[in-house]
Amino acid sequence: MWRKNMAYNVGSYTQVRTAGDFLSSRKAARAERCPPKTTAAALDG
Repeated sequence: MWRKNMAYNVGSYTQVRTAGDFLSSRKAARAERCPPKTTAAALDG
């Protein structure tokens, strides 16, 4: 029981890490596509 629970915790931790890496890489790609001035102007409207 305890071992099964630990394996579940490790699996969910890996999923969270993967999702975080995916989000940060997408954010970095978006930053590369749009220069800082463009994004700032777009945010200001």
